[in-house]
Amino acid sequence: MASPSLAGPSSSNGIHKIQGSAPGVLDPTQPGRLLRHPGSRLAFASFDPTIAHPGASNAAQNTNHGVENYRPKRIVVETSPQGASFWRFVPRARREDGVPDEGVWPRVVEVAGARAEFTEDQWDIYKLDPHYQCLVRAYPRIPIITPVTPSPNDAPPTNRTNPTDTLPGKRRPPSPLAGSDADVPPPSAPKKRRGRSPGVLTSSEDEDEDMPYTYTSEKGPQRSKSQLRDLHEQNRRARRERTLRTQAKRERPLEQDQDESMFSPTHEEPGPGPRFQSMPPAPSSASKRRKGGGLARSNQPIIEEEEEEESDARQPSTRAFKRTRTASPTSIKKTLESKRATREREKQAKWSKIMAGRKKDRDAQLMHGILEEVPTPGSSQAGPSPSTISSSTTPPADPLEADEQITDAERARRAALEESIRKLQELEQDKPLWDEAAKKRQMRETAEEDELRAKAERRRQAAAAQDAHDRREKFEGEERAAAARAEAERFERAAAAARARGERSQRQRWETGPWTTARALERYRAMCAAFDSTKYAENEPLAFEDVPWPVLHAPGTFGVEDVDWAAVELFFAAVRPFVRGDEYKGFVEKSHRRFHPDRWRSRRILAGVVDEAEREELELAANVTAQALTPLWRDIK
Repeated sequence: MASPSLAGPSSSNGIHKIQGSAPGVLDPTQPGRLLRHPGSRLAFASFDPTIAHPGASNAAQNTNHGVENYRPKRIVVETSPQGASFWRFVPRARREDGVPDEGVWPRVVEVAGARAEFTEDQWDIYKLDPHYQCLVRAYPRIPIITPVTPSPNDAPPTNRTNPTDTLPGKRRPPSPLAGSDADVPPPSAPKKRRGRSPGVLTSSEDEDEDMPYTYTSEKGPQRSKSQLRDLHEQNRRARRERTLRTQAKRERPLEQDQDESMFSPTHEEPGPGPRFQSMPPAPSSASKRRKGGGLARSNQPIIEEEEEEESDARQPSTRAFKRTRTASPTSIKKTLESKRATREREKQAKWSKIMAGRKKDRDAQLMHGILEEVPTPGSSQAGPSPSTISSSTTPPADPLEADEQITDAERARRAALEESIRKLQELEQDKPLWDEAAKKRQMRETAEEDELRAKAERRRQAAAAQDAHDRREKFEGEERAAAARAEAERFERAAAAARARGERSQRQRWETGPWTTARALERYRAMCAAFDSTKYAENEPLAFEDVPWPVLHAPGTFGVEDVDWAAVELFFAAVRPFVRGDEYKGFVEKSHRRFHPDRWRSRRILAGVVDEAEREELELAANVTAQALTPLWRDIK
C-alpha cells in the first residue's frame, strides 16, 4: 500500500507535477467532499485477489472469466484521526473506444485547461471526486479532467454531520468515499453475471465496488462492544441498501413494460424473461425487510412491506449464485470438431485453388513460348503509323484497294494460325520420342539407385561380418587370456604347495636331532637359496620363519627380539672355522647384500605383509642384521 504523502505540486520543464495522496492540491474544496473528518488521511493501493491466497492461481486458471476480472483494481483507504480505517474501490475512469486501459503513471493530464504531470494517486483522487469527470482519450491525445456540469434536477446536498436532516424511513446518503452512482462511469457494454470462484473477485456489477468496507486498524484505539455493535449494524444496513438499490434498478424496466401492457388490449401479460428462468428465487423474509427498510436513492419513493411482498411474489429474484449451463459438453465438443473440419476443408480448397492456378500459369507460359515465333502483321506490332492515322480519319479513295488490304491482313493472320497448328502437330508427333526418352532416363535412374542400394547393402554386410569377426576374435582372445591366467594360477598354487611342503619338511628336518653350529650353518645356506629365489607378493606374503636369520638359535626357539647385533656377530664368528678362507669372503658379501635395505625395497619383500606391526618388526630386524654385517664386510675387504 502506498504511504500517504502530503507533497504538493512541483514544476520541472514548465509542467507542474501533482503528487502525493492528499486531496486539494489544486482544488481546496476537495477535502470537504472526499474526507469524512477534517483530520483524515487517504492512502491508495492495488487490490489483487490472487495475493496471499494459495488456491487463487488454480482458481484463476479454471474459471472462464475474462482477463479484466483479474487485473488489479485500485482501492482507497481513509484513516480517521482516531485510527479507524475505511476502504472502498476506486471507480474506473471513462475511456474512449479502442482505449484498453488507463495507461502507465505518472503521465501528463489536462485539467482545467492546463497541463500537469499527475501521479496515479492524484488521478484516483479526481476519479473519487463527484464534481469532476475523468476521461482517457485515445493516443496521441492525453487524458482530461473536466468539471461536472450540475443538473437543475439534482437535489441540494445534505449535511453529513447533521443527523436530524435524515427523514424517518430513509437512509442517509452515503459520503463520496463510500461511493455514489455519480462517480461511477456508465458501462460501455452490458456485462454478464458469472459465478464466483473461491479467491477470485468478480467485477460483474459496478455496485460491488461502491460498497464501503470497514475494518478496524490494529494501530487504532480499542472499541467497546456497543461501538462494535453499531459498526456491524451500519455494515449490514449498507449491504441491505445496496441490495434494494440493485433490485430497484432491475425492476424499473419490467414495471414500465407492465404499465405499457395495461393500455394495450391485445398485449399478453408478460412473464419472466429467459434470464430469470434459470435463476433460483431468493428467499424473502418480512422480518428482514422490516429491519432493512431503506431507499436505494434519496430521490426515490419508499418501498413499503406490502409492495415488496407483491413484487417478490410477482417477479423472481434476479440474484444468481451459480451460472446455469446452457449447452452440454458433448454438443460443445461436436461444435468444435465441426469447426475444425470446416477449417480443414477450407484449407484443402485453398490449396487446390493455388495448385490449379500454378498449372494454369505453366500452360500459359508454354503457349506463350509456342506463339512467340508466330509472325504478326507490322501494324499490330508497331502500332498505327501517322500515315495510317491520317488515312483512317478520311474515307478510302478506292474501295477495291481497301478490300485488298483487308484480304492481305486476313491472309497473314491465317498463315500465322496455320504455322502455330503445324508446330503443335510437330510437338504431338515428337511426343512418343519424348516419352521414350523420359522412360529411358527413368530406367537409368532406377538402375543407378538399385546399384547404389546394392553397394550400400554390400558395405553393410561387410561391416557386419567384420564386426562379428572382431567380436569373435575378442572373445577367443579373452578365453585364451583367461585360460592362461588360470594355468598360471594353477602353476603358482602348485609351486606354492611344493614350497610349503619343502619348507615344512625342512622345518621338520631342522627341528629334530641335536642342534650344533654345523647344522646352523647348513640350515642358513639352505634357507638363503630358497629366500633368494622366492618372489614374495600379496598372495604369498613373507613370514618370520621364511627369513634366513644368521643366528645360532635352534628353529622355533627365537623371535624377532632375539635377532640383534651380538647374535649376528656370534654366528659369523662361530661358523668361520667351518668355511674356507676364500669362501668366507664371498659368504659375508652375499649375506651383506641379502639383508641390505635397498635390496629389500627393490624386491618388495615386505609388500605382502598386511599387519603393520609385523612389517615394522621384520624391517627393523633386517636393518639390524645389515648394520651388524657392515663391519665384518669391511674387515675382509
